[in-house]
Amino acid sequence: MADKSIGERYNNQDYLTANPDWGASHAPWKARIVGELVERRGLDVDRIAEVGCGSGAVLEQLQQRWPDKSFTGYDLSSVAHEIARPRAKEGLDYRLEDLTAADAHYDLLLCLDVVEHVENSFGFLRQIRDKADWHVFHIPLELTASTILRGRLMAGRHSVGHLHYYTRETALAQLEECGFHIVSEYYSRPFARDGVHAPTLKRRLANLVRRATFRMAPHLVVRAIGGASLLVLARPDKAGS
Repeated sequence: MADKSIGERYNNQDYLTANPDWGASHAPWKARIVGELVERRGLDVDRIAEVGCGSGAVLEQLQQRWPDKSFTGYDLSSVAHEIARPRAKEGLDYRLEDLTAADAHYDLLLCLDVVEHVENSFGFLRQIRDKADWHVFHIPLELTASTILRGRLMAGRHSVGHLHYYTRETALAQLEECGFHIVSEYYSRPFARDGVHAPTLKRRLANLVRRATFRMAPHLVVRAIGGASLLVLARPDKAGS
């Protein structure tokens, strides 16, 4: 039963039933933080790919921001591919294909909220390392005192299929152990004000308190009560590979 839930949930209706838009509602926010990161660092990237692109909406948003660049989305889920495919247009392509086995190389590879879903996450990271000159990772930091004490880790496992749980330190350590050089990292809009991340009044009020304390002790707050993900810019570490 465990093998079925891990190996098939993205190719049957299980994940779609729990996540009807396959993450599309988060796409404007994710595209914005990726775009701001790339532009702030002045990266010269023309060919951009996303592994585990899901609904394809992040790449669609980025193409609107950078219409002169080319975008390719990869996903192994036939269900996700059917959702993404209608978004395809000139300069924006979606492939039902395993990037790790593809003969392809890009200027920038996005891996947004994917690593925590992959059973062999170490092997996956090593396989995508040399697929691009630059990598952007977005990793939820769910391993907190609050989630453990409230018994909330399994909720994410059942609803969105997370198999691995991270702190800032373990996420960065895994990337480095898999041959990535960390260029920059920061918490991505912790306790965001938008409705996607704070759908209820209770959550919005809690986030007001979290933001106030986060400004004083960010690492402590994230370790204690969570509410943040890590956005990482990395390059393949040629010296360590």
